[in-house]
Amino acid sequence: MRYLFKHFSLYEDSTHDIGDVNLTLGLNEIAPKPIFFEEWYVDYGNRGFFYGQDLANLENAELIVKILKACHLSENITLDNIINIASNGNDINNLIIIGVNARFHDFLYDYHRFKAAGIDGELELNIPEFRGSYIHGASKIPVFNYSCNRIPTEEGIPNQATLVIDKNHLGKLIQYTPATADEPYQIEQHFAFRISAFAEDEMLMNELLQQPPDFVVAKGDEADQRAYLETQVLIKIYEKLNLEIDQTFVGYLIPEADFEFD
Repeated sequence: MRYLFKHFSLYEDSTHDIGDVNLTLGLNEIAPKPIFFEEWYVDYGNRGFFYGQDLANLENAELIVKILKACHLSENITLDNIINIASNGNDINNLIIIGVNARFHDFLYDYHRFKAAGIDGELELNIPEFRGSYIHGASKIPVFNYSCNRIPTEEGIPNQATLVIDKNHLGKLIQYTPATADEPYQIEQHFAFRISAFAEDEMLMNELLQQPPDFVVAKGDEADQRAYLETQVLIKIYEKLNLEIDQTFVGYLIPEADFEFD
């Protein structure tokens, strides 16, 4: 979602500031050493691509859930009515529609007031997950759709929903530097990386053996676990960011089960 925030000037680069440790978001993964070898008898594929994909999914989930929790739950009400309520007499062009796990292909794409991106002259926005525009009177409201498998449904938040949000009262995404210069991490853009070989770090080895994950326990006794870990590395990749929800946030959530147009 960061591209959406950047496009609408809702992104703040604070990479000169370390930020709070509680804002850390990232991956810790144990991986075989040979993934870093140029030639090996096993093909591990493009691990870098999948790490990037996992980080993007984590980031999206963090932002989506925070936005969902800020929205007003609106049941048994139509999309057009929500648009009128959200605009509150202001410019409807300030609104955006965000689907979360929405089945837009089942209903919205066939609706005559939806103009799909790149079709019938409808403009494309350079934002991943932009789907097109919903026509409301003389206005075109941008429509996006994001997937998220981390919705806290146990808190009463629906797993599939459509959001109507005033982007001028959404908030801002703040990016902090992930680590200070004296920390043992390599910094690339807004990410911090650290790759540690267990065979070369006895403290790291002992820490993990004190509370080994199940797949390490499955290797056998401690000697077997240690032998296995000596062939592995620990990969840490993380960033620090925060979505500050606007104090005058305007956003409405329609559960997909209640979705209607007009």
